[in-house]
Amino acid sequence: IRHPFIVKMDYAFQSDSKLFFVLEYCPGGELFFYLSQIGRFKEDAARFYASNILLALHHLHSQNILYRDLKPENVLVSHDGYVKIADFGLSNENIFGHNEAKSICGTAEYLAPEILLNQGHGKASDWWSFGGIIYEMLCGEPPFYSKNKEKLFRNIKYSNPRLDFGFLSENARDICGKLLDKNPATRLGSSPSDAEEIMAHPWFACINWNAIYEKKQPAPYKPQLDNEYCTKHFPQEFTQMKLTPQDVQSLKDNSKWNDFTYEDQSIVNEEGVDD
Repeated sequence: IRHPFIVKMDYAFQSDSKLFFVLEYCPGGELFFYLSQIGRFKEDAARFYASNILLALHHLHSQNILYRDLKPENVLVSHDGYVKIADFGLSNENIFGHNEAKSICGTAEYLAPEILLNQGHGKASDWWSFGGIIYEMLCGEPPFYSKNKEKLFRNIKYSNPRLDFGFLSENARDICGKLLDKNPATRLGSSPSDAEEIMAHPWFACINWNAIYEKKQPAPYKPQLDNEYCTKHFPQEFTQMKLTPQDVQSLKDNSKWNDFTYEDQSIVNEEGVDD
């Protein structure tokens, strides 16, 4: 997949014990880091990041790919302040309708009710998670949050999100309510137009979609970087991880790569996706 708001895989290789994906580097770190520092975003900033994510999901859905793991930890900030979604370990291909995906998977706070109820799910479940991340950016925590997982799941299935905060605009309340509709058939984005239905919502009225796609609109924040390889926006528990001695030895032995068949396709057919 090649898209401005999706992390690109450049190439891959393997050692004796691991498969390595070499991905585009986003030096700004996780959107989660900024949320944890600030608490909640102003609406203009939340709308900007949401517009990036929406265009990414729009592209994935156009390829009939269900993302299934949207959360602030999987949204990475690029050097220019725009964001990209990453981590496709839970994604599902060839999803056309509302209930073709059956497995119960995802991150607890962002699971759609139809997933928890084991009813089968489709692209509308991504729009539920999208509503959840907009809510979290605006309000500071996921809409049904509880430290008790049973209560969290009960809230997702049966409770309504709190939308009476004085700092929320009427349009913000409306889009969150319509994206967090428990019925996937009536949820905003569930129509055949998919993402375009959400793009047309009044909360996004001030967004110039072409300017966002072409990255012509200034980002609300550009990460402060010491150099292009700066890692200060990532926790040291990750940046100081070492390869195991077995992996190092294996990677030094080029013969281990002889039968590896991954080929990078820098030009992607718009009617299909890379294998």
